[in-house]
Amino acid sequence: MRTLATIMLSFGLFAGLTAQTPMKQIPNKPFVEPKPLQIKTTPAINSGSNRLGGQWHPGTLSYVKSKDEAVRSVKVATSGSFWIDLAPNELWSSRSTIKNLLEKILPVEIQSEPWAMDWNVVSEQTDAQRITHVRVQQTLAGAPIHGQDMVLHIDKGSLRDLNGFAWTGKLPAKLPAPAPAKDAIGAAKNYLQGKDVKFQDKALFEGIQHPDDQAQLVWYPSNGKLVLAYEIDMHPNVMDHWTLFVEATTFEVLEAYSELCAIAPLQLYDLSSFKGCKEEADHAKGFEMGEMPAVVADGATVVTDQDLKGSNRTVNGYLVGSNFFMIDASRPGMYLPNQSVMPNEPSGVIWTVDAQNGSPQQTNFEIVHVTNTTNNWKNLEVSAHYNGGEAYEYFRQKFGRNSINGSGGNIISIINVTDQNDNDMDNAFWNGAAIFYGNGDVAFQPLAKGLDVAGHEMSHGVIQHTANLEYVGQSGALNESYADIFGAMIDRDDWQIGEDVVNIAVFPTGTMRDMANPNNGGSSLNDRGWQPKHMNEFQNLPETPEGDNGGVHVNSGIANKAFFNLASSVGKEKAEQIYYKALTDYLVKSSQFVDMRNAAEKAATDLHGANSTEVIAVRNAFAGVGIGAGAGEDYEEDIEVNGGDDFILATDEQQSDLYWIPPGNPNQFVKMNVPKPFSRPSFTDDGTACVYVDQNGDMIVISFDWSQGLSYQDGFLEDNPQGIWRNVVVSKDGSKIAYTTSNQRNEIFVYDFPSGANDVFVLFNPTTASGGANTGDVLYPDVMEWDYSGEYIMYDALSRIESSFGNGIEYWDISFLEAWNNDTESLGSGQIGKLFSALPENISIGNASFSKNSPYIIAFDYLETYTDIFGQEQTDYTILAANIESGEINEIYQNTTLGYPNYSRLDDKILFTYDDFGTLLLATIDLQNSNKTLPVPGTDVVLINQAQKGVWFTTGNRDFTATEDISANTRRLRVTPQPAEESITVSCESLTGNLAYTIFDLTGRSLTYGNLSQDKIITTGNLMSGTYLLQLKSESGETLNTKFVKQ
Repeated sequence: MRTLATIMLSFGLFAGLTAQTPMKQIPNKPFVEPKPLQIKTTPAINSGSNRLGGQWHPGTLSYVKSKDEAVRSVKVATSGSFWIDLAPNELWSSRSTIKNLLEKILPVEIQSEPWAMDWNVVSEQTDAQRITHVRVQQTLAGAPIHGQDMVLHIDKGSLRDLNGFAWTGKLPAKLPAPAPAKDAIGAAKNYLQGKDVKFQDKALFEGIQHPDDQAQLVWYPSNGKLVLAYEIDMHPNVMDHWTLFVEATTFEVLEAYSELCAIAPLQLYDLSSFKGCKEEADHAKGFEMGEMPAVVADGATVVTDQDLKGSNRTVNGYLVGSNFFMIDASRPGMYLPNQSVMPNEPSGVIWTVDAQNGSPQQTNFEIVHVTNTTNNWKNLEVSAHYNGGEAYEYFRQKFGRNSINGSGGNIISIINVTDQNDNDMDNAFWNGAAIFYGNGDVAFQPLAKGLDVAGHEMSHGVIQHTANLEYVGQSGALNESYADIFGAMIDRDDWQIGEDVVNIAVFPTGTMRDMANPNNGGSSLNDRGWQPKHMNEFQNLPETPEGDNGGVHVNSGIANKAFFNLASSVGKEKAEQIYYKALTDYLVKSSQFVDMRNAAEKAATDLHGANSTEVIAVRNAFAGVGIGAGAGEDYEEDIEVNGGDDFILATDEQQSDLYWIPPGNPNQFVKMNVPKPFSRPSFTDDGTACVYVDQNGDMIVISFDWSQGLSYQDGFLEDNPQGIWRNVVVSKDGSKIAYTTSNQRNEIFVYDFPSGANDVFVLFNPTTASGGANTGDVLYPDVMEWDYSGEYIMYDALSRIESSFGNGIEYWDISFLEAWNNDTESLGSGQIGKLFSALPENISIGNASFSKNSPYIIAFDYLETYTDIFGQEQTDYTILAANIESGEINEIYQNTTLGYPNYSRLDDKILFTYDDFGTLLLATIDLQNSNKTLPVPGTDVVLINQAQKGVWFTTGNRDFTATEDISANTRRLRVTPQPAEESITVSCESLTGNLAYTIFDLTGRSLTYGNLSQDKIITTGNLMSGTYLLQLKSESGETLNTKFVKQ
């Protein structure tokens, strides 16, 4: 051990070594059917006091453990993204390949052919702070893994940090043989034709051709597995643009979504009652020119004309022969005359063309130049052309960006576009290559009239060429939010989007969206223009075109509000620079809302320094909309520290006796005269009792009277000791026990002392598949601990995955069982959540325990097996700590055996078992004051020799009401029936008047909301099976919360 050199004490009674194995080996005994428990009266553990602790939500994290000592901290956000900070190092300068570098840091398996994992460099750029940002894409067997990309940040030659997504889960059993790409493209076309998407191949200008359809083999993550698929980029016509993932052998469409970025989600609105009330705008008239300027040769021209608002605008055109074209070739560094053939093939220009009131989805669609012989332009043409120039200048002047694609590419605007039925188009679109302007129908005037509309659509192109945020779900909402943000900054006189083009009869507030107030005068999605302004209003919509690709135009209101908060604090100039840097340097394709916060914090730090006013403003801006550092809601509430005395209970190397140890003077240990332990003792929070199973298989309870010093009495917990048990743990308040049999079964029994309720829960491994699918591969649990709410049992279990192509895979992992429901004061639903969503094949974790004062922090053992250069199997042992809410996971200690870590009373130390060349001992290591998941290096010391499996406990009472306690008010709020099916009925006496309700899942994500009806019935039929949180809110702002189970 590195510095274990103090207090070398010993029980001095024992010899011999405990065999070390890579994982726990627990003896199995024949099954004996348990008899009903007959519990002895034990006041210390069955008084049934009020539950301890506050609101707690067990979360599922992505597995992570850093492999390199340079790693300073690792955070896994709830999105599954990695955020890893490193100390100054030579990893970048000494790298042989990116793959070699990342294998030292990330928990990815080192594979050989055909499963060679690799990372391809996508881009590399150095910012004004001289930090180099390298984007890389993860590949497997040469094919990209969809959504698995990272950004590496190099400062002064050192790899400073990295962030993004990486696949660390299981690999396919074999490499499928893909069908030809052309067949997959055909299947994709058939799929879209079945969705009534129109296909047409009409030739246009050489400079305006829709790209050919492309098919690339990728690995598509689906339900925790990788599926070989074709990612198909399909352009059915000039305007439509789709992304489809098609299984590479069966052609099953795994996912399909439109990349067409509209200004408004009109499919969510019923506009039938507004037909016939179109607001007409005169967009065909220009004003008469005075004397024509003399033109002596082909080239750029300049004139002043009126736009749709009646404002005079400078129009940059181009003369070819006697015809003027709406082609702006005046921007230095953008226009490339040597690569241009005017007017049909210009390069580096701002170009406006005319669809002639035609539909790109119709076979007769044709685009023509906007041209004349007088240099006299119509209002509509001026607006569209002016908008393109303004967008170009905004990104050039603010960020030094050369056009939308960053390298001087054409900016193309298409005016006079109709919808797929050749009717007036009530929208504007970006399709990845050009902006398409409709002239409005019932909801809008001509869309080109709005500078913010144009700025929004063209900004989609900037997003496409930087982070390329996937246009679906939260990443799609971020895409839309960024487009709104830049649109509002281009037209920066207000915080509204579309105020110059809306029909006020359709949008009564006079604007389509309001970034300062996303609710925009409405109260729900039924109100046109309404958006959520906080995560507690988040909308779960289908990831289909009909569902707005998962609500990309809806939930963007949350991110919009966060930007408004930031700009209100630090000013628009600083806010837009922070957001642009976050987009270009930190966000990746699959980034979610929590990643946006992390990216903005990183960007603000780069620009203004760590913990600067701007960084604090970013944190407050996102906290104001419910986007925390690692979760949609913040449940990181600590418990009041227990002010009593603290002691340690431990056993010897042979686990033949229990010893009481005062941690301040461990040489005064006392051997207790109690039955020999088999399981590790479990204490009530006040230290008045502990329970364990002895070596005869009986449940033992020890009651303590601390007023007399070390005064205790032991006895059987059962009146009829059955001798068939392996483990027992008591809840913090002493009202319940959980226990397992000595026969290895996938079961946990629970007994409630006040009610006598008793049942068995069958354990399973939940999957990510829809419909709540699970697998029955759990063999048996071992270590258990009740959480502070008394509702969940945290446990580790051995599971086995059988295989038809080799040996099965066995592994230990950590889960949470909902064993009790405080709201109904009855046994829980039996729902199970995993600590980690997936573990690599050679990894096991277990022996978890909670922090004493932070219910969201745990410590646990981590084991990694590998084969050394001599072909011998080896095992690395590490103690890790995790913040379940933020996703932060850090290494506490590199150990030599299973540590069975346990927090001290003050959470300032962790107690653990260590193997010192064959001698087991108890040691401690100090923790940082500001972060209980980080150790203080060099503070590891021996506490006592020839001891193991210590439990740190406290002898005192504490008040837990300081934490936010759902149960404190749930007795005033009841839900029936439990479990629910199609609906629930709410009973609430303390809140009156109009009440609003919100239903959250256990991660704090809003699923549905509304106003409570007079019959107080809420529909729940659309919810999947599981446990949910119900919140009622009065008009005065008072809230009540409770939980319910959906069957």
